[in-house]
Amino acid sequence: TVALVQGDEEKQYHKRRFDELSRKCKHPGGNVKDLKEPVVLTDRKFQSYCECRNFFREMLRRYKEGDEVSSRDADFLKELLSIWHPMYYEEKKGCGIKGFKVGKDKDHGGKRTCFILVRTDDTEDEFSYLKCVAAAFQRGSPTSRNKPEAAPKPQAEKECPEGTFVRDTVVKCGGLPNEAGRTNINKLKEYFAKYGDVGWVDNETAGNGNAYVQFKEVPSAQKAVAETAHTCELAAGLTVALVQGDEEKQYHKRRFDELSRKCKHPGGNVKDLKEPV
Repeated sequence: TVALVQGDEEKQYHKRRFDELSRKCKHPGGNVKDLKEPVVLTDRKFQSYCECRNFFREMLRRYKEGDEVSSRDADFLKELLSIWHPMYYEEKKGCGIKGFKVGKDKDHGGKRTCFILVRTDDTEDEFSYLKCVAAAFQRGSPTSRNKPEAAPKPQAEKECPEGTFVRDTVVKCGGLPNEAGRTNINKLKEYFAKYGDVGWVDNETAGNGNAYVQFKEVPSAQKAVAETAHTCELAAGLTVALVQGDEEKQYHKRRFDELSRKCKHPGGNVKDLKEPV
């Protein structure tokens, strides 16, 4: 049986999730702490444990079991492993690193998804990105194999970090109630659910009469855009367009900044959050 959770039960569920994530963010692993100097991997600076952990967590979630990791993500993983793996990096590397893929962690009975290193002789070995990240923020800087800090990209601090979002998953809806924030988020989610899983709806920043809808997968957004006529309870002539270019980057930057703030400041009243944890 499947039933929607609402009312006090829904509030209690999100409060438990929020408390759990708050504990993990405050105590992510022994002496892990945010550093005065950022941890640098390739061309990206990580100011906090939570920011770094979430970056690799979202990377892992973008792939299905058996998928090969993109060359861009592989660069991050290779540097994370080579500098910060607490033990046996040379043993992990073996004859050389060919690439990375995603699979099940055999040490935990195949119940967890993890990154797997693929060597040049096609042998494989799994490793924990969480241990690497924890080691980075315990030590502060590499004690061995020191590497010069990569020059940051121009305006890197103002841009949403590359690789933290999937492109072509956000659509912009027009023809909604004129005042920003008045659109019923739940009704918009229900309407677009027929095209695929909806991850987030933003009825605040798209401007009067508009809202952003973010799907979890690209094909879902493509189906919504391909529909020639949209009619729902909220608007008889709903318009839907794919968000791309600078507008797409700005959308994901706002989402990234919002989630980063919540990770850095996990305390406070759970009722004040705009989104459930």
